[in-house]
Amino acid sequence: MKSRTPIFIDSDVVLSSLLSPTGAAKMLMHLPSVIRFTSNLALTEQSIVTERLGIDANEHTHLMKKLFFITPLDKDSVKQYAHAVNDPFDAHIVAGAVASKTKFLVTYNTKDYHQEVINKSWNIIVITPGFLLQYLRSR
Repeated sequence: MKSRTPIFIDSDVVLSSLLSPTGAAKMLMHLPSVIRFTSNLALTEQSIVTERLGIDANEHTHLMKKLFFITPLDKDSVKQYAHAVNDPFDAHIVAGAVASKTKFLVTYNTKDYHQEVINKSWNIIVITPGFLLQYLRSR
C-alpha cells in the first residue's frame, strides 16, 4: 500500500471546493491518497471569506472536521516566513505548510509565493490542485 502524501491546502483551494461541485479542488477533498492540512490562522481567514461569499458556514465546518488536520500556529511565529511570499499576510500559509511537515503547498495563487525559496528552504513544492492530481496519478 502506498503511503499517503501530506499536503497543506491554501484557503483559495478550500473555498473553491465549496463553491464548485466539480474540478480539481473538489477532487482533492475526496482523494484518499493525501493527508490534508490547514492551520488555525487559515481557518480564520476561510471563515471570513466564507461569510463574505455567502458560503454555508456549516458546510465549511463539516469539511474541516471531516477531512483536515489543523496545525496550530502562533501569529508571531509566522513573521519569519514573510521573505517567502509577496504579501506578508500570506506568510501564515507557508508557516502552516512547514509546521505540518508537508511535501506540497497547494494553491491556485502560485505567483504569490517565492517557490524557489520555499523549495530550497523547506523542501516544499508550491503547486496547483490540477498539477498535484496529475503528479499523484503518475505515481
